[in-house]
Amino acid sequence: MKEIQTLLEQSSGARFLAADLHIHTQASPDTDKKWQALGPEEVVNQALAKGLDIIAVTDHNTAEYCDKVIDAAQGTTLHVFPGVEISTRQGHLLAIFETDKTSETINGFLMNAGIKQAELGKDSALATGNMDEVAKLVEEVGGVAIAAHVDGEKGFMRMVKVGADKARIHACRAIRAFEITDTAKRDVYLGGKMPGYSRRVPCVQSSDCHEAEGGGFHQLDSIGSRLCFLKMDDISIQGIKQALLDPDMRVRFVADPSPEPEYVIEGLWVNGGFLQGQQFRFSDHVSCLIGGTGVGKSLTVELIRFVFDRMRRSSLRRAIVLLPRSSVLRSLCRPRRWVVQMGPRVRLRQDRHRASEAVA
Repeated sequence: MKEIQTLLEQSSGARFLAADLHIHTQASPDTDKKWQALGPEEVVNQALAKGLDIIAVTDHNTAEYCDKVIDAAQGTTLHVFPGVEISTRQGHLLAIFETDKTSETINGFLMNAGIKQAELGKDSALATGNMDEVAKLVEEVGGVAIAAHVDGEKGFMRMVKVGADKARIHACRAIRAFEITDTAKRDVYLGGKMPGYSRRVPCVQSSDCHEAEGGGFHQLDSIGSRLCFLKMDDISIQGIKQALLDPDMRVRFVADPSPEPEYVIEGLWVNGGFLQGQQFRFSDHVSCLIGGTGVGKSLTVELIRFVFDRMRRSSLRRAIVLLPRSSVLRSLCRPRRWVVQMGPRVRLRQDRHRASEAVA
């Protein structure tokens, strides 16, 4: 039905998306040579095969492949953020940017951070500033800075043993999150439970193009071997930032429980009566009806109750008065999608691709 398609094309609000924010391509010198002959399409294919919605291209000290992977993902469901893994004296830092930042622009940023043009793409390259200073530069140009594999090799928690540098980096608000490989560390960092390090820091998991045990050369078929789920409506740098501002509700690891409702009301539209022509697209979780007095918030809820025969007699009488016999109200539900139509007769029938069932 045309009305169903129109309604479902509307945004249903924030949802959890599978993201790997730390992947390497053929542009990283330590990517296994067996992948070098393959193009950027292989990166996209591997990500899609792992069920990812979002990836960030973060090669070592270069953005050479960002444009190529973004172009290869055109026409697919994969959203690609350009980025880079920056080497600093205190450890590695992921810098992720909006899609309007080109490879040339990001390489220019790296040179502004102190990496010489001849050193782009080399493991040995180093930004001139401390990690927190570089993170602030990323923030200034609208990007997201994440401390890479903090509990692993070349992560700042291991490279900086003690002292003011470690405390300053940990407290730096421009570092929006810590990337961890050991999920047990999330409770420590997010809970601010390290003595002397009270900041509550959001945590993410990404593959770094290594298998779960890590180490060795980067492998493209390890894309998605570690990932996290970010809850967002707008797939953008701002969407990532919003998710990281509320990590308890908007960041989920693979092993986390994933409570999903067995049935949801996806949407509702009304033909006739006070709410003539109104369409509502609901979230799978919590939807809020916002408006002034008398605009129809309570009526909308009563109509939904009416459709599912969950109304008190007094409410039912009110709904019948406001809903003419010629009017139609429909509601969409999952996981088996049903169309519920209310009018002169009550009908419950499945979408047109399924068998119909009449209900008296």
